[in-house]
Amino acid sequence: MKILLIPDPSAPNGQDAFCREFSKLARERGHETSAQPAPAAESALEKMLSEGFAAKADIVIVNGVQPEVFKAAQAHGKKTAFRLVDAGSGENSETQEQARAMALAADRLLLPSRHLVAVAQGWGCNGNIRHVPYAYDRIMFGQIALLTPEVSKPSAFPIVSCVPLRRESQPGLETMFSALARLRLDYHLSIIGEGPRLEALRQRARDLRIADRISFLGALHPSRVGDCLRTAKAYVEPCGLDCFPNWTLQALAAGCPVIAARSGALSEIIRHEQNGLCFPEGDPAALAEAVVTLYSLRGLSIQLIAEGIKTVEKHDWISTATAALSAVEDLA
Repeated sequence: MKILLIPDPSAPNGQDAFCREFSKLARERGHETSAQPAPAAESALEKMLSEGFAAKADIVIVNGVQPEVFKAAQAHGKKTAFRLVDAGSGENSETQEQARAMALAADRLLLPSRHLVAVAQGWGCNGNIRHVPYAYDRIMFGQIALLTPEVSKPSAFPIVSCVPLRRESQPGLETMFSALARLRLDYHLSIIGEGPRLEALRQRARDLRIADRISFLGALHPSRVGDCLRTAKAYVEPCGLDCFPNWTLQALAAGCPVIAARSGALSEIIRHEQNGLCFPEGDPAALAEAVVTLYSLRGLSIQLIAEGIKTVEKHDWISTATAALSAVEDLA
């Protein structure tokens, strides 16, 4: 079988780990694979399509929301597989609609979580869905960067959260702010993310008189995120918007205990008092209690870190590539 892969242009460090590992396993099983990134320029894309795009392929796998190249594969009569990692409420409406259209049209839909499977079933996708586990790609952080004073404000209990500052995530951020306002311990929260709600959230922090305990760091390079996670005592995920909680998995990999809302796909990763702590979504009192528990209970952090590493080890590329290849072979 000849398989053409279209890598995700937003893959970290410019390398699509899914396509790399899938190709490796597929070749071991006797299949032919090739990868062809879709050009960013519209003129280059048109040229690629006019020159016999996917002419020799039996199946085209599109990794990520890339509607034009997906339509081209279908126009050339090719069977298609679409790997979708996230199309939750955190995405803009155009991206959501493009993802939905591709999901409905694909011959095979590869999804990483039961939560996203339920979302796709709500769109009307049923028989073409296959659950393909998400693998944590151990991004090479390189040399550890020196933390700026903003990142490393002195605190007995540094906390990190990676959240886009958008309307959809504001309820979760409000819950986190209200929870922290109840605390009497020495903490500092670093929020990694950007978005149009920044000034409203700054004002909310001032209203709660916790502005001096919060740093808004904006969007950071993955190496800087790694620095923050390695030095934090807790990672808080207050929203559960992602259809797969990638940053939560990276926090576990960095040895940072996780406190997560029982929402979305988070419940598929975090098990309460085993590899993390959970709280009911929108409950600031429960979140505050979880922070105090992690801060004060001797030995709990070590236990959660150890189990968190075991969780990450289960999200390996062998399982992901095997499930994806089986789904594609079944399609052929």
